[in-house]
Amino acid sequence: MQRFLTVLGVALGLSLACGEPGAAPLDLAPLDGGLTDAAPLDAGVEDAGDDMSAPDASMEDGGTGSAARILFVGNSYTFYNDLPELYATTTGLAPAPEVDEVTGGGRRLVQHAADPGVAERLAEGRDAVVLQEQSQIPGFPAGNSDRDASIEAALELAGAAGDARVVLYLTWGRQRGDDRNPALFPDFEAMQDRLDEGYAAMRDAIEGAGREATIAPVGDAFRRVRARDMALFDRLYASDGSHPSPLGSQLAALVFARTLNGVDLASVPRPESVPAPDWDVLVAAATAAQSP
Repeated sequence: MQRFLTVLGVALGLSLACGEPGAAPLDLAPLDGGLTDAAPLDAGVEDAGDDMSAPDASMEDGGTGSAARILFVGNSYTFYNDLPELYATTTGLAPAPEVDEVTGGGRRLVQHAADPGVAERLAEGRDAVVLQEQSQIPGFPAGNSDRDASIEAALELAGAAGDARVVLYLTWGRQRGDDRNPALFPDFEAMQDRLDEGYAAMRDAIEGAGREATIAPVGDAFRRVRARDMALFDRLYASDGSHPSPLGSQLAALVFARTLNGVDLASVPRPESVPAPDWDVLVAAATAAQSP
């Protein structure tokens, strides 16, 4: 398998940073010293990990199953605001789920699949493995080399996860679309539609290989907030319009509490930092979010 992504040709008009000389940068302004969704892996980023057993499709819609040990595999969309720990706290379970992560700025699934250390972490026997791809790649057109490599990497990682349940972290469109790929991602809605389709294709490929896979529909929760309260939707983003604000990560944590543990989100205590009207919208959006 080709381990590192290549830049899609000008003919398709896709802009994706691949760490190659002259490659166009992928995301907006770097944050946290360049540890962004598009930045190369920073060896100083703390990693961690944990998986889960046979997936239960009902949990995607708020079933009663529960994951006790979870490994998050991704990049800054995962480590921003410490999403794994925020999720563990949000479940309200005692004891709280044991979370771990393997993350790095701009880290892509092909890079995780090429890393022997990640394979070792996947083999540790978790309850669930959460896979998060770089924020644009799943939205690229079918047949695009980056997207094809992403799906191949997801298959490899799922295969290495043993009996763990495989959960795909369906992320959100950019707040105002992707200005580096305006024809493909002109606005949030168009980008979210493409991401939905791409993650559905990834799930279908994994299931076609004989593994069950569940989607955590965080992007759809963002969409539902947008439809109800545009001002609150804007506050789900950091200043770059791409990464999550603490509020955006809290919404993601709610979706994961429902997807991984079947938590009744109406019973989750409201954090003091979130006003009650905002919390009600977040809970409603996370509860109603559906997978493509």
